[in-house]
Amino acid sequence: MPDMDSLRTRAVELRKRGLTYSEINKALGGSLPKSTLSYWFRDIALTKEQSERINANSKNDLARARKLATQRNREIQATRLDKSASLAREFVGTVSQRDAKIALAMLYLGEGGKYPSTRGLYLGSSDPRIVNLYIQLLGICYGIKRQNLKCSIYHRADQDLFELTSFWSSELDIPRSNFYPSHPDPRTIDKPTKKSSYKGVAHIYHKGTDAQIELDHIADALLERTLTR
Repeated sequence: MPDMDSLRTRAVELRKRGLTYSEINKALGGSLPKSTLSYWFRDIALTKEQSERINANSKNDLARARKLATQRNREIQATRLDKSASLAREFVGTVSQRDAKIALAMLYLGEGGKYPSTRGLYLGSSDPRIVNLYIQLLGICYGIKRQNLKCSIYHRADQDLFELTSFWSSELDIPRSNFYPSHPDPRTIDKPTKKSSYKGVAHIYHKGTDAQIELDHIADALLERTLTR
């Protein structure tokens, strides 16, 4: 390995040619501290062209470093999310009938129609995952089949109801014939939809006031148990 005097001589030569600190370190095959290089270069007078080159290359180095840091942070975040998802799946394990009914009760508490203002099971959401979860839980807890569900779509004035019905029918595996006619929200007339991903709100209907009341009571009991601990 070259001694420090040799390294200094070579480093000064490279600096006078207008190389940046990182380029000099790379050329010397080491990682000399910036403070050391700065001390060695303190008396070097650079030309305008050399200064401009160094400034341009320093900006490029900084941009590359930021890009690498961003990529690394994304990789770390992706690893963290994968681990969290794996732990969540392990935690959930096999869902029992009791687990499913509690989950359905809490979902219904947040998104469903409440007795007595609404009679029978009713839930609406713009997220197909939530609607599908609701439908699956209805099947697990009460044996309700998809083909027996009714649906309507709350949508905006500039949206095509036929396309929306096709989308939700495919997403939920519910026949088009089970969809009620619906009218757009009059408040949205002359107001363009900004999000192309918005497909309206799917409202799912099924008879079953007894099930609705049971879910209401389960949610109330769970809230009471939790809030009074």
